[in-house]
Amino acid sequence: MADINASIHFLLLIFFSSTFLYLKLLNLVPAMAFSMLSSWVGLDCCRWSGVVCSQRVPRVIKLKLRNQYARSPDANDEDTGAFEDDYGAAHAFGGEISHSLLDLKDLRYLDLEHEQFEGLQIPKFIGSFKRLRYLNLSGASFGGTIPPHLGNLSSLLYLDLNSYSLESVEDDLHWLSGHLPRDLGKLCNLRTLKLSFNSISRETTEFMDGLSECVNSSSLESLDLGFNYKLGGFLPNSLGHLKNLKSLHLWSNSFVGSILNSIGNLSSLQGFYISENQMNGIIPESVGQLSALVALDHSENPWVGVMTESHFSNLTSLTELAIKKSSPNITLVFNVNSKWIPPFKLNYLELRTCQLGHKFPAWLRTQNQLKTIVLNNARFQTRYLIGFGS
Repeated sequence: MADINASIHFLLLIFFSSTFLYLKLLNLVPAMAFSMLSSWVGLDCCRWSGVVCSQRVPRVIKLKLRNQYARSPDANDEDTGAFEDDYGAAHAFGGEISHSLLDLKDLRYLDLEHEQFEGLQIPKFIGSFKRLRYLNLSGASFGGTIPPHLGNLSSLLYLDLNSYSLESVEDDLHWLSGHLPRDLGKLCNLRTLKLSFNSISRETTEFMDGLSECVNSSSLESLDLGFNYKLGGFLPNSLGHLKNLKSLHLWSNSFVGSILNSIGNLSSLQGFYISENQMNGIIPESVGQLSALVALDHSENPWVGVMTESHFSNLTSLTELAIKKSSPNITLVFNVNSKWIPPFKLNYLELRTCQLGHKFPAWLRTQNQLKTIVLNNARFQTRYLIGFGS
């Protein structure tokens, strides 16, 4: 294991000259990382592993240098997980990224996922790649603040800066911190933005306002700000201007207050996750206008007020609904007509610590596609249910 974890110091300098990419110097590369770099010999860099060139005029357009041995953050294998993390970390490389990378003027794709940069800041010059469409620095142990210069990447479609790491860290030096730069809101062509598992703080208003000012609206389809914990404040009204949004992950943060009525403008939204925050206001009736919504998770928030048929009036695509909290104090009431027939067919339903009415909800009998149903501390008088579908 000592041999596996042993690191050899190199200086890595990549520069572009004519049609060739040359390897001259290296930076801190673990010995096992050579399994990928072993092909980096000869002058024809287009044959090197992880390097993709254009066809007509051979120019480097992609650097696909992600750690192929890294375990996915979604993996949950208790028997092999720790071993895979060690094995993946042993194959990672890192060190300071040279300014000479700027010589790759046609670069459109840069992937350094799950490499190890030991808390170094994301280089500001990354914001100079005007043609870059894909940037993935996730799980690569970058630290410091998000450079506002990334807002200059006007062609960018995909940006992943989540800080899920192969190795657990006891401090936040390997997490991105600070606030969301307003300049990121200038990325009007961006379709996917992932910033989860960081230490980003303060509010999102400036960033959201920036996106809402895009001519012909923002192209953003997927926004993941989950697990930042210190990120919070009130949800900005400009969130409702992101009309192309399909997936919104805000779970495990510190948002407060109510969901604003403008949320009903997100006609393309399919997944809305805002569990484990401090939302202590109301859920507006405009949520019921989200006809494309498939999954809604508003759990572990101290919601107040009453939910009626109007909150679900147009949720024809809904299959998963979770509104639960571990606190025994009931502050949310469902008040629907006993003859109400929902427009949806759920396969997952979890309602905990809420008032469902004086009788067992008759509308549950219409949900004949349910696979999971949890009604814990969901108060009503009837103690059993009859008439369920198949």
